[in-house]
Amino acid sequence: MTNQIFPTYDVDHLSTAIKMTINGTPYNPEAIGLECIKFKSQKSIKKDEILSIEISIFTKSFLLEGKIENLDYDRDIKLYNYYVSVKFSSKFNFLKWMAVMKGIHRSRFKY
Repeated sequence: MTNQIFPTYDVDHLSTAIKMTINGTPYNPEAIGLECIKFKSQKSIKKDEILSIEISIFTKSFLLEGKIENLDYDRDIKLYNYYVSVKFSSKFNFLKWMAVMKGIHRSRFKY
């Protein structure tokens, strides 16, 4: 179990606006937050591996470092569920990410 401080937002409704690759392999994030990204995959990723995450959300692009904090395997649907904590290379990148998270937070109320 993870000790999450900030909320995580479901981003299924933004699947066309969010593109993500981890170590060069494309993935679709299910949820993102200020400190984490959640996604599913058929591929197994080593838990202790440092991940290179390239993600573009709307018009903003980020290169982040991540580490798998939690993973489990769902035998029924044969998918791994990953919870990745993110690390920022600079204060500027963190502030850009925070601005995007504010936008996603606000978008929850525009349906």
